[in-house]
Amino acid sequence: DAQESRGLGDVYKRQHRGRAVAIEVGMQVGIQVLFAGLVIFTLVMALVLSPPRLGRILGWAALLIVVYTALMGTHVMSRSRHEMWRPLLVTVMVVVSILLAIDFPYAAYLTIPLSFVYLDHLPPLQACVAVVVGAVAILLGVGLTGGWSVGGIVGPVAGAAVAVVVGLSLKAMQAQAAELERLNVDLLAVQKRLADSQRQAGVLEERARLAREIHDTVAQSLSCLLYTSDAADDLLCV
Repeated sequence: DAQESRGLGDVYKRQHRGRAVAIEVGMQVGIQVLFAGLVIFTLVMALVLSPPRLGRILGWAALLIVVYTALMGTHVMSRSRHEMWRPLLVTVMVVVSILLAIDFPYAAYLTIPLSFVYLDHLPPLQACVAVVVGAVAILLGVGLTGGWSVGGIVGPVAGAAVAVVVGLSLKAMQAQAAELERLNVDLLAVQKRLADSQRQAGVLEERARLAREIHDTVAQSLSCLLYTSDAADDLLCV
C-alpha cells in the first residue's frame, strides 16, 4: 500500500510540475509573440506613414528591442544578478516606450505586452507601479502632443488593466502550483517514512518469529535429550 501510494504521489507530482511548466512556457511565449507582433506593426506603420521624426522613432524601437532582449536574458542569470538588473532594465523600457509613444502614438499599443513583461520580471507591487506609471505617462504624452481621442485614452488604460488582472492571476496560479508541489513533496516524505517504518516493523516481526521458532526447536531438542538421558539412566540402573 505504501509503495502504491508513493507511486501515485510521484504521478501527482509530475502532473503538477507539468502544469506549472506549461503555464510558465505559455505565458512567456504569449508575451513574446504579442510583443513581436506589435513591434512589427509599429515599424510597418511608421515606414508607411513616414512621420517627421521617423529616424528617431526607428531608434527608439531598436533600443526597445535591445532592452527587451537583455531583459529576457536575465532568465539565465543567477538570482542575485537578475534581481539587480531587472529593475534597471524595466525602468529603461518604461522610459523608452513612453518616448516612442510620444513620437509615434501607434506605439501606445505596446503598453499591453510591456505590462505583462513588467509583471513577469518584477515583484507584484513594483510591477503594478511600473504598469501604472507607463500607462499614465503614455496617455498624457500622446494626449498632450498629438491630441486627445477615445482610442488614445481607452487603449492604454484598458491594456494596462487587462495586463494587471491577467498577470496577477497567472502569478497566483504559479504560486499555487508551487505550493501544491511543496505539499506533495512533504506528503511523499511522510509516505517514505511510513514505508520505512512498516518495513522495519516487518523485519522486527520476522526476527521475533525466527526467535520463537529457534526457542521452540531448542526447547524440544533439550526435552528429547532429557528424556533420552533419563531412559539411559533407567537402563543402566537395571
